[in-house]
Amino acid sequence: MYIVTHKETKDILHINTAPASQGLSGTEVYFHYDSKTMNIIETNEEIPHNLDLGMQENQTSTEPEKIGVNGPDSSLSETHNSENDLDPRYRMIIEEGGEKVVMKTMDEQLADGTLNLDEPFEKLIDGEIVAISIHELLEKNLLVSSDQCIRATGKMNKRIDYLISLEYNPGYEMKITKNYLSWIKDGQPENDEREKVFNQMQETIESIKSEFADLKELIKNRQVEIERDIKTGRK
Repeated sequence: MYIVTHKETKDILHINTAPASQGLSGTEVYFHYDSKTMNIIETNEEIPHNLDLGMQENQTSTEPEKIGVNGPDSSLSETHNSENDLDPRYRMIIEEGGEKVVMKTMDEQLADGTLNLDEPFEKLIDGEIVAISIHELLEKNLLVSSDQCIRATGKMNKRIDYLISLEYNPGYEMKITKNYLSWIKDGQPENDEREKVFNQMQETIESIKSEFADLKELIKNRQVEIERDIKTGRK
């Protein structure tokens, strides 16, 4: 199991129930994963509601403590007589030998409102929240408001930025740009490596952006259609 948490707040942002043995990482675990603000915790055990989430990224829990609702080795029955004191993401079950705190399934969390899907951009498949591709959003006509179209474009722009960063991280991109400006200041000498590297970077960036140009146009057309229907009273 993989747990994605926010580095500062320690909130659980996403849970991927795939076995930790699969060795997933980054966006394989969570489509929206951002290493700057998120951590990934791997565990093969059930998650107690008061687990310390301030763990190092990709730490694997192999021998977790026996944890009750108040902390290590505390008895569930000593101070808690109901599920009212539990984190809403967890529930208490009765097993042979006593009570046990377990995390609710995704279906249970969605049913009781503990968890909400970011519709129409997410859906639940086999107990796992997965992102819906832009292609599917458009093919199934799932974008039904102007705001959703704007958000879809924003998500696509983030994807473009991510793909560009794989080729040119911000620091390297800035270095190339500064060198290019220096080349201009130096009188633009011919056959200069600074110009060649900058032009190559621009070509790569434009190539990545062009891959999404048609989708962006389709989203724009969908937004225009929605806004036109609203003005004419069709929706």
